Amino acid sequence: MNTTGAEPFHAAGIALVSLSIILVTLVSFHRRIVREGASQA
Repeated sequence: MNTTGAEPFHAAGIALVSLSIILVTLVSFHRRIVREGASQA
């Protein structure tokens, strides 16, 4: 298997995509919870 030197960038890209997906999911849940709490109050 030949190494092109791009593997670290590939791994970093995957990590960034995963973190961004997690952040978007957490933000959406947070907004939903805040809206429900505000509507109940």
